Amino acid sequence: METKRIIEARDRLVIDAFDALELHHALLAKMLVLRLGERMKAARWMCSHQKPFDGRTAYDLISDGDVETVWDAVERASRQD
Repeated sequence: METKRIIEARDRLVIDAFDALELHHALLAKMLVLRLGERMKAARWMCSHQKPFDGRTAYDLISDGDVETVWDAVERASRQD
């Protein structure tokens, strides 16, 4: 039962972070949802460590003021489809 509560808390944090992204970078959030097909996948992608970001997350880059690199990755992935 403890594991279930931890997973639920983690998922809530992932969604809360994506809510904040939607407030501050609405177009990027919308593009991610369109690209990945659903909001939860987009929210998880933002939290995932990415090879193009040297193992950092998209949130790490945004917190450093580098939203352009995140945009570039999303656009690159869209062109590859």
